Amino acid sequence: MPNRDSWGTTIAPGGAVTVPEGYHNGEGRVKAATWTKDKYLYLVIQYQGGYGNPIPEYAATVVAQGIPEPGFLAHYSGPGNSGAVTNVCNANMLNIGAYAGNGTAQITPLTYLYDIFHKTNHDPGVVYTLGAGVYCYRMR
Repeated sequence: MPNRDSWGTTIAPGGAVTVPEGYHNGEGRVKAATWTKDKYLYLVIQYQGGYGNPIPEYAATVVAQGIPEPGFLAHYSGPGNSGAVTNVCNANMLNIGAYAGNGTAQITPLTYLYDIFHKTNHDPGVVYTLGAGVYCYRMR
């Protein structure tokens, strides 16, 4: 039986690894890589007209350097589908609020964010109202 001592590795979030057979001394670790400032959440907000009060429609994707794209969200929020989207793209960055009938989209950050396109900071737990446009968030 091979002696692996304190075998360990680092995997991408959501990834998996097979622990090799052999003797392990109990001190090995499998760690998940963390995403910080190299992870970007792109959020596009557009509006569907013809309702009197435009209904927001969202599309989001996450890109991280060196890690495959983990998720894509296409969500329509309005009559018939008015629920919130929590933890958009499983990125631990922000929630999108339920449509409030005001023609805007509301987000609530889950961590400290910076919008690199608009050069604005967003703090966790604070509700921000967004208009139509493209937003690019990263953790700060």
